[in-house]
Amino acid sequence: MSCHYYSKSVIKVGTAEGGKINIQQRRLEKEWSQDQLARYSGLSTRTIQRIESGQKVGLESLKCLAAVFEISANTLV
Repeated sequence: MSCHYYSKSVIKVGTAEGGKINIQQRRLEKEWSQDQLARYSGLSTRTIQRIESGQKVGLESLKCLAAVFEISANTLV
């Protein structure tokens, strides 16, 4: 799967609190490294690191991650 989009829309990804999905938690449940998640999603490893550290994420990056995890992008925000 490859998901290469560019968007100016930026949002903050939810954490495990409040029913939101934590990207790092989901990745670790699948026993994937950050490099593997980057490869599966078509994003860079640095982007995965930024998202997991709580930085804002573009809408299209969020859609790529949702596709890899087979969940709705709304679940991630």
